[in-house]
Amino acid sequence: MNFDKRKAMGFYHLLVVVAVLFYDQRYAMAEEDWTRAPPFTRALELKDPAMTGRDVMILQNLLMRDPSIRRIKVNGIFDFPTEDALLMFQLEHGLVPADGKLNPETAMVVVKDLMSDGYKDDGVVPENAKFKLYIPVYRNRNIETNATLFDNKGRVMYKFRVRTRGSTNKQGVPLNQLTTNGDTPTGLSTMDLNSPEPKELVKSFGPYPVLRFVKGIKGNCAMGRYKHFAVDGQETFLSNYRTGILVHTGIWDDWQPGEDMPDSNGCVHVYPDDQKKLVELLQGIGVVANLNPFGKLPYPFKVQGIVSVEQLD
Repeated sequence: MNFDKRKAMGFYHLLVVVAVLFYDQRYAMAEEDWTRAPPFTRALELKDPAMTGRDVMILQNLLMRDPSIRRIKVNGIFDFPTEDALLMFQLEHGLVPADGKLNPETAMVVVKDLMSDGYKDDGVVPENAKFKLYIPVYRNRNIETNATLFDNKGRVMYKFRVRTRGSTNKQGVPLNQLTTNGDTPTGLSTMDLNSPEPKELVKSFGPYPVLRFVKGIKGNCAMGRYKHFAVDGQETFLSNYRTGILVHTGIWDDWQPGEDMPDSNGCVHVYPDDQKKLVELLQGIGVVANLNPFGKLPYPFKVQGIVSVEQLD
C-alpha cells in the first residue's frame, strides 16, 4: 500500500487550520458568554496589582458555600487563596481549563450551583420589630407567590400576592439577585415604611407609601467583605452594593388583577389594593411612614420592621 506523504501532510495542515478556527470560535463565544454569566462581566485571575471589586467579593462568598473548599478570607481581593479555591471548584466540576481563572463557563456553573444561600425563615418576630414581612420565592421568579404580614406578636395580619422577578439584560438573559436590577435578594433584612415615591413616578411606584429593604442581616442580603465597615456599619450586599429595593405597586398599562404583574428592577411588586391595605394595617399598629430618603446612607431613621425572603426550592 503506497503512503502519499504529501496527502498526509495536507490532511494534517487541514486539521491544524480547523483546530485553530474552532479555538478562535470558542474564544469569541467565551467573550460573548459574559452576557450569560451575571453578575460576572470580566475574567478574574491572579495579577499584580491584584484584581479587586464587587465581583471578587461575590465570587469569594459563593465559593465559601462549596463544602469541599477550605475557608478563604472574603476581602474583595483576588489573591492566592481565591485562586486555589477556584481551581478546586473547577477540578471538582470537570471544567476546562482548570487554571484558577474565572472564565464565562466557570462563572455560570458557580452561579448555578452556589447562588442559593440556604437561608430558612425561623418564624420569629424580633422584640424590637413592630412587624415582619415573609416573602417565599422560587428559583424561577416567574412564579408569583403569596406573602404574609405579621404583627409584633407573630400574628397573621394579611396575605397578598407578590412578584419578585427582576429585569433582563440586552440579550434577554434574566438578571439574578446578585446583579443590579436583578431579582429580589433572598435572606433577612431590616425594613421600614417610607413616604411615597415622587408624584412624577406614580405610574412606576403607585401613589402609596412604600416599604424599603434597609440592611441585610442573613443570607444573600448580608453578603459582603468580612469585617469591612461602611458608613452604616458592617458591609452588606443590602445596602452597600444594592439599594432602592422596595415593596410597591404601580399603575401598569393593560394590566388587570389576576394577571401576572410586570417585572421590576429588583423590587417586590404587589397589587394596588394590597399596597393600600398594607399601609393601612401597618399605620394601624403604630408604624410611621418616615420621609423617603431615596437610598441615602446611612439610613436616617430607626427601622421599624424586618423582611424575610426565603427560597423554597
